[in-house]
Amino acid sequence: MGQSLKKPVKNGINGVAETSKKSNEETYLKSLSVLEAHRFIQGRKFCLAQNASLALPRDNEEAMRINKVTKLIKVLFGSNYSAPVTEFLTCGGAKILEIGTGGGLWLSEMSIEYPMSIFLGLDITTIFNPMYRVLQPGGWMEIHGTPSEIIGAGPATRRFMLAVRQCLQINGHNPDIVRTIPEKLRSLNVKNIQVVEKPLLLSRNGAPDEQIDDELLLRTVEAFRVIMKVAIGCTDEEYDELKRNVGLEAETTKMHIMVIRTFGQKDAE
Repeated sequence: MGQSLKKPVKNGINGVAETSKKSNEETYLKSLSVLEAHRFIQGRKFCLAQNASLALPRDNEEAMRINKVTKLIKVLFGSNYSAPVTEFLTCGGAKILEIGTGGGLWLSEMSIEYPMSIFLGLDITTIFNPMYRVLQPGGWMEIHGTPSEIIGAGPATRRFMLAVRQCLQINGHNPDIVRTIPEKLRSLNVKNIQVVEKPLLLSRNGAPDEQIDDELLLRTVEAFRVIMKVAIGCTDEEYDELKRNVGLEAETTKMHIMVIRTFGQKDAE
């Protein structure tokens, strides 16, 4: 966390070496204070504060994409959560903190479904490290995410995901951090840890209507455009070609990504 985006000399998506470019993308490399935390780059809004390191935009378009993912994950698991807290939420008086509110859909739906409980959402301006400090004894913590791997991906989609992993690693992120969550929770004395995994379909081929958004994969590719151009090095033309090929593969192959929910209970002490 807290690192500005780095731009090493690397091969582009199509294997062409890129030299440094004098353009407004260089703004993305500059460390900014919290008061200068947002900049528009190629029409997308990014959070560039020193106390945060985000690869994707923070604008309405990204919020809509996140909300669509939230809807699909709810359908996939049959609920907005997996931890055994239904009775706790229904009885009232429960206090729920969502860290990383994103588009706000999860928080909105939960507050409507359980009006007797209290819901609070925090996003990029406040970061808890570790989150364990905000969990009361006996309380439950649930974290969800996806590894940066698409199963059944075609050649273009594999190139895209390889570039995504490079971008994340360049900026100090672990592309597979979701797999390390159980170990991290155990180190914080969280008990009763459980992991639930389900495949989220990314291509229409054989997918039920309620479990697929035809544009989700392409929206994700578009969300990575700016960081990909800066950190990996590629032109808009190269990126457009990659996006078209990913779209074709989404129509002709069966691809999916694993969605992982990890939850556990803080020791009652």
